[in-house]
Amino acid sequence: MTNQDRQTDRFDTEFREWAREVPRTPAHVAARQVKARLDEPGRRASRSGTWAPRLAAACGLVLIVASGVLLWRPGTPTAPAPTSADALPVLPENVVVFWLDADTPVYFVVAPLGDSSGGTP
Repeated sequence: MTNQDRQTDRFDTEFREWAREVPRTPAHVAARQVKARLDEPGRRASRSGTWAPRLAAACGLVLIVASGVLLWRPGTPTAPAPTSADALPVLPENVVVFWLDADTPVYFVVAPLGDSSGGTP
């Protein structure tokens, strides 16, 4: 049993013990208190009076984001200057290069150098 399992079991035990206790406030009194707080007259007025600034702020934010997306243009990337390491090597006439992908060349030697007879090696 891991430490996490022991802590979970301890929590479950203590929670069950707490649930068996008698509530401090009876249910009908607690329900009446919650209902009274929800029905307070000043509470509704404060909620309905704050929707206009929130709506204006949300519209402004949407306008800023939309205009940024429509007006922003990424710069055109410039090709880096070729370096001597990136330059292709100079190959003899009897070597053929096949590229498997952009980074993988395969070199084939077609005939030995100086073989002018054209026969197979």
